[in-house]
Amino acid sequence: MSKVLTIGEAMGLLIAEEMGPLEEVEHFSRHVCGAELNYAVGMARLGNDVSYISKVGVDPFGKCICNFLKANGIHDDYVWTDDDHMTGFQMKEKVLEGDPTVANIRKHTAFSHFQPADLAGIDWTGVDHLHVTGIPLALSESCRETIYTLMMRAHGKGVRISFDPNLRPMLWKSQEIMARVINDAAQYADIVM
Repeated sequence: MSKVLTIGEAMGLLIAEEMGPLEEVEHFSRHVCGAELNYAVGMARLGNDVSYISKVGVDPFGKCICNFLKANGIHDDYVWTDDDHMTGFQMKEKVLEGDPTVANIRKHTAFSHFQPADLAGIDWTGVDHLHVTGIPLALSESCRETIYTLMMRAHGKGVRISFDPNLRPMLWKSQEIMARVINDAAQYADIVM
């Protein structure tokens, strides 16, 4: 069993229960989502000791995410709340074929205000794996600095690092910036997916 850390923006997810454009749908089911959250759930189900690093708003989605982590055996000691910013969320269309339209509401969210100083309380005792993705690198300069800081700390402690670029071009200012930052971050990882 490994002791695993991962960091990312967990979000609320509203999935349309009926077909049609999101602006016309009247009924949605509530869920949570996030690439790193999915990773954390999978690693916990495989019997690993998983801690999730994030920041959520003091709102129903933030509370739902914390409840979800606990229900799935994922430590939430490093999930901080932000009184001034909301938890991000997505709305997803229901379709019978093809890809559904997804609306991302994640600008100026609690997680996008994550700072390297927020990592000060992390206990590295026994941690042997850190997993990061390229998504936080795209959300804000402070998130980018946080990810680099976390990777450097893990590297300095001999912790294995996996990196999933998880390219989301719509989150980046340009494809050139995306390629440069993703390639830069990849050099600090032991495993690049």
